Amino acid sequence: MRVLQVIPDMSISNGAMSMIMNYQRAMSADVQFDYLYFLDTQADRRAEIEALGGHVYKMDFPKPKDVLPTKKMRAFFLEHKETWQAMHIHGPHFAVFVAPAAKMAGLRNIVVHSHTTVYTLIGSAFANRLLSLYAKYCIPKKLACSRASGQLWYGQSLLRSCVTQWTARRCNLTLPFGSICVGSCI
Repeated sequence: MRVLQVIPDMSISNGAMSMIMNYQRAMSADVQFDYLYFLDTQADRRAEIEALGGHVYKMDFPKPKDVLPTKKMRAFFLEHKETWQAMHIHGPHFAVFVAPAAKMAGLRNIVVHSHTTVYTLIGSAFANRLLSLYAKYCIPKKLACSRASGQLWYGQSLLRSCVTQWTARRCNLTLPFGSICVGSCI
């Protein structure tokens, strides 16, 4: 199984990237992570990712005018059609730029994951809040690193709904002994 991880950058100082790499190192060989990122940094994790069997792809950093899937983004997902069984978007405000093109190419298992309790560390909080509405309403699978993060990005009503659905389903999981479950529902 291959999973596309969508992350702003692959910097060694990126905390979410560090967490993903810890998971990747612990995964069995039949689960591979590939990465789509937008910003270059001086020190990144490309060499380690490739040594672990992953592929790395770079796209131009999306701008608010790119809310409709760009030709490049559509072409990227069509070129890699059937490569990934799932896509994990790290940052609800990025979902609007990648998820529609991925869906057009047939990718259906899309998860969005909020890691923060603020709309931005740099840039426009207002823009990120608006951009995250796509993830809030159009991507049914949502993860958050904390209840506060989930409440900020997805709202109280969706937070209650997700917790209720997860509680109802968690006892019915039929995972083989020794399986790894990555992430947690808010």
